[in-house]
Amino acid sequence: MKVASEETDPGRSSSYPSSILPYSFGFKIEDKKGRLHRFNCDTRSLTDLITSILQRMGDDIDRNQLPHILYEDDDHDKVVLASDGDLVAAVDHARQVGLKGLRLHLDYSGTGGSWRRGSGSLDYAHKDAWATAYSTVAAGAALVAGFGLLAYLRRSS
Repeated sequence: MKVASEETDPGRSSSYPSSILPYSFGFKIEDKKGRLHRFNCDTRSLTDLITSILQRMGDDIDRNQLPHILYEDDDHDKVVLASDGDLVAAVDHARQVGLKGLRLHLDYSGTGGSWRRGSGSLDYAHKDAWATAYSTVAAGAALVAGFGLLAYLRRSS
């Protein structure tokens, strides 16, 4: 079984050409060891992007200190991705200026800053998106383990 982000990764076999996935876009992110990860992901949901990041970064992300996701725009500014709308706008702008992908950064410096909106509602939405992504990854792992157990039991019978 493959998740949507794996279906469009370069170098992997794909049963769907990228032209059929109009909401997919390329991203790059560097882990704490300096390795660069490149992946494609659905751009309609920040939760899908977070899930793809978790699949690649794994233990690099501390669940008790969740980072903010930033992207590097064409002016090399780091801009916060705090909602689905932010993600859609970032990808639309990147496509308009001819970028093939967005470089992502994780910011662990806390939740303070001039971009913060409202009275904590952004923090709640941010934590909720991370929690949903962690649940998605855990559910996928449980599903794969279940299929593995089922296959083992069928072979042993």
